[in-house]
Amino acid sequence: MLFLTLVELVYLFGMSRVISLILFLCGAFTACRGDQHAAVLATGDSVQLVRAVKGHELVVEKQGQTAKIRLVGIYTFDPQVQEQSDITRYGKRAVDFVQTKTQGVPLRVVLERQAPDPRGRYLGFVELAGVDLGRRLIDEGYAAIYTEYPFSREANYFAAEASAREVGRGLWGGGAARKRVRALRETWASVRARAGSGAISDPLSESAR
Repeated sequence: MLFLTLVELVYLFGMSRVISLILFLCGAFTACRGDQHAAVLATGDSVQLVRAVKGHELVVEKQGQTAKIRLVGIYTFDPQVQEQSDITRYGKRAVDFVQTKTQGVPLRVVLERQAPDPRGRYLGFVELAGVDLGRRLIDEGYAAIYTEYPFSREANYFAAEASAREVGRGLWGGGAARKRVRALRETWASVRARAGSGAISDPLSESAR
């Protein structure tokens, strides 16, 4: 049946077009395979940044193999989503900050849990010379706390965010970005409450009070 189908394709579209289609599909398959990450990470591992997909999502390299890390406890805007506001700008600034501060520098991994999430990402923290990268993003106002799930450094992050918010640093000085974060925090607080994941004292969320 497959042979007949190929013959019909050649008859209908010509040999050159069929070959081009086959090459395209092979290339797409190879690209998908190449996006897989084979490195196994553990707390204490030293890695190098390959690229920042978002401010909170990094591709890192360990001994020639790559892995993806989702920084726990922070949220940054997607730099690829084009919005007519300051939201996209702060998404790009978060990525630029990560790449500028970490490119070519050894990074230490601290995992919040050992197993990757369903998307194949390790969940944890990344430290640069003993400094928590996620907290630095909060300090600079390029990230907000991701409150949907509890995490071990939550109190420390809230202290950093309060300081950034008080002086209007980064997204806290923006209009649309600040409003978007407030709306998200309301949603996350509601989800967390329904899941019974523990109480949270969040000054941005009425649901958490």
